[in-house]
Amino acid sequence: GRLQLIHSNFVHLDKALPNQQFDVVFSDLGVSSPQLDDAERGFSFYHDGPLDMRMDQSQGLTAADIVNEWSANELADLFFQLGEVRRPQKVVARILEAREEKPFERTRELSILIERAEGWRKKGHHPATKYFLALRLKVNRELDVIEEALPVFMNALNHEGRLIVLTFHSLEDRIVKWGMKNRTELGRLVNKKVIPPTREEQLKNPRSRSAKLRVFERLKEEQ
Repeated sequence: GRLQLIHSNFVHLDKALPNQQFDVVFSDLGVSSPQLDDAERGFSFYHDGPLDMRMDQSQGLTAADIVNEWSANELADLFFQLGEVRRPQKVVARILEAREEKPFERTRELSILIERAEGWRKKGHHPATKYFLALRLKVNRELDVIEEALPVFMNALNHEGRLIVLTFHSLEDRIVKWGMKNRTELGRLVNKKVIPPTREEQLKNPRSRSAKLRVFERLKEEQ
């Protein structure tokens, strides 16, 4: 009876558990490794699967919807803003050309196209990495949800309660950093600098390399 599981997006914390305050709220923004490793979920550019990328497959648009239906400008903006791809125009042009003949349905169809258009510039870093990241973030509204959820979390804290947020890439961390810094009327950042994983942890778990931890503490009393 000490554990309650709720199938919901964490932005709905106040609706799922109304009128409840917490000593600690821990938010892990990382994608579930079992989902990433399951080719049928559509996140992998190495293993073939449906071009889906929805965390919750009961709702929302898919990555295939975006790739097949969005305009050249919309795709270029997406890859530039969320994927931080400096010049995505070549890949976008190839996507538009290829989808005229056949809509994209599988992950490898897209990743192979990106491989051919971009080429392997960095050993061990697949050229489709940033493109797939941008699609995943958009499909699941990940950055929007973080921005909406932060004030929900902070308001749900008891006095001196702590919000602990674990991020895995720069766009997430930027939102969390400034979201916490700009709420001085409510609380403070516990650590001035972000907390990275130790070298030992990175060796044990390579996926922790990009992780960053930030902690926010609510004031003792309202000011």
